[in-house]
Amino acid sequence: MSPEKQARGACVMSRARADKGPFYALGRRVFLLEWRSATYVIPDYCPHRGGPLSLGTRSEDPCAIRCPWHGMSNHIRPMTERAIPAVQVGDAISFILTEDRS
Repeated sequence: MSPEKQARGACVMSRARADKGPFYALGRRVFLLEWRSATYVIPDYCPHRGGPLSLGTRSEDPCAIRCPWHGMSNHIRPMTERAIPAVQVGDAISFILTEDRS
């Protein structure tokens, strides 16, 4: 379940694969999040208890995801602030992970 190419933190993932759910990039579980016409690569953990946000559901607030472990809503804006910068060109999504990112 790793991106097709990984070298020195650079990752390239096909959009078709990334849309199937969470994936591992350089040992870290991440997922794609679509919000306000942008695509983000998000670390797949709830900041409260570490639950997998990729398995969460949108809460009553369309700008939040409900954690599947404890039910707390996580607003999407802070998630995008800790997102891994990504660029999509055609079917390829490229991003760079550094050692200090969680």
